[in-house]
Amino acid sequence: MASTVSYSASLCTRHYNSSSNAKNGYASQEFYDSSYNNVGIISFVGMNLANKVITSIWLDIDASKAGYGAGSTKTVFMRKANYQNGIASGIAGWQYTGDELGTFDGSFYGNYTSYYITGSLFNAMAAYIAAGNNSFTIPTSDAIICIDVSRNPFAKNIVLAVFLILSGVFPFFAGI
Repeated sequence: MASTVSYSASLCTRHYNSSSNAKNGYASQEFYDSSYNNVGIISFVGMNLANKVITSIWLDIDASKAGYGAGSTKTVFMRKANYQNGIASGIAGWQYTGDELGTFDGSFYGNYTSYYITGSLFNAMAAYIAAGNNSFTIPTSDAIICIDVSRNPFAKNIVLAVFLILSGVFPFFAGI
C-alpha cells in the first residue's frame, strides 16, 4: 500500500552563539562574520515515519523577499538537528546543528516553490526520516560570507511531503 503524507514545519532562526530566537516563524541561514551568524531550525512536529520505506520527498517552500532577488540562485545547506520533536528552548544554534545531509539550489525570493529532493540528499534525508527524526537545521557554509544577505534562504512556511510504502498488519484489516 502506498501513501503520501505531508507535514507543516515549525520554524525559527537562532544566532549561532545564542539560545534566543533571532526570528520566530522563519528559518534562514546567514553568515556575516564569526560574531554574527544564524541557523535556521525546521521541525515537522508530529512526524514519525520510523521504519517506513520512503520513495520520494519534496519541500514546498514559501520564501520571503531576502537577498538579491528572484533571479538569484541560493544554496540550502540541509543538516540534521541534534534535537527533535519541536523547537527546544535554551539551545544555541551551534548546539542544534547536526551532521550534513546535503544541499539543494533554488530561487528563494517572495515565491512559493516545490523542490523535489533527489540523489544523495534524498538518500540521506530518507534514511534520517526513516530513523524517526523530524527536525532539520539550515546553517550556512562558513566558506560563504553573506555580508549582503545574498545567499540566505528565508522561509516563512515549509511543507514536507513524503511518498512512502506502508507495510505490515493494519488493525482495521484484522479478522477479515
